[in-house]
Amino acid sequence: TPLFELLSWENFIYGSTGELLTRTTSSNASYTSSWTADRSQQTITDETGTSVTVDYDAAGRAATITRQAVGTVSQHVTTIEYDADHRVTKVLEGPVGGERLVTEKQYTKAGLLDRIIEPGGVITKFDYPGNTRDVTITYHYGTTKSSTRTVTRHTDGRTKEVTGTAVVEERYRYYF
Repeated sequence: TPLFELLSWENFIYGSTGELLTRTTSSNASYTSSWTADRSQQTITDETGTSVTVDYDAAGRAATITRQAVGTVSQHVTTIEYDADHRVTKVLEGPVGGERLVTEKQYTKAGLLDRIIEPGGVITKFDYPGNTRDVTITYHYGTTKSSTRTVTRHTDGRTKEVTGTAVVEERYRYYF
C-alpha cells in the first residue's frame, strides 16, 4: 500500500540548448515556446491559445513584449529601455495605438536605485543611509501622503529590522 497519493504533476520538455519548450500539468495548464533561428524572438503560447512574443535586443535583453489581442482585449505592448550598465531605465506599457503608461527608473552614480517615477508622476525614492546595505524607501515622495520603510541590515546582509510609517515594525534575531 502506497504511503502517498499523487495530487498533481508537471511535465517539462527542454530543447537541445537548454531552453524550456513545453510544460504540461495535470490541471491542463500548458505552455509552449518557440524561437527564431537567430534567438532574437521567442513566442510563448498558453493553454488558452494566448500568444506572447518577446523580442530581444543585441545584448540578449527583453526589449519588446507583445501580447496578442484576445476577444475584446486589444493587443498589449511593453517596451523596455536599458542604460549602458543593463539597468532598466524606462518601461512603456499599453495597447497598440492607445495611451502608453510610462515608468522610469533613475540610479545613483554608484548604480543604486535612486527613484521610480510611475504613471501620474508618483515617485518612490530610495536612500542608503551611511552608504551601507540599509535602505530607506519613501513612497509618494514629495507629497503630504509620503510614508517610509527602512530596512536595516547586519554587516553580513541579514535583515536586522524593518521600521517606518508604511510598515508594521519587524525585528529579527538569528541564533547560530
